Amino acid sequence: MGVWPAIAINTSLYAITHVPKGETEGIGAIPLGVLFCLITLESGTIWVAVLVHWVMSLSNEWLSLKHHPEIGLVKK
Repeated sequence: MGVWPAIAINTSLYAITHVPKGETEGIGAIPLGVLFCLITLESGTIWVAVLVHWVMSLSNEWLSLKHHPEIGLVKK
């Protein structure tokens, strides 16, 4: 198939999975999806991209909690 068609398919799937969080996030996932594919190709492992995604997710969540006091954690 080749590298670029594989990147296009992977990035499309990555973007589609982010659309439920909003159209803007789905569109923003396109360049990030390409970047994650290139990181994976360069490093030879998916774990670098997984770690970067995990760090981005946690920092986004924590910064949202910090800068929006009306958002709170629910203790069960």
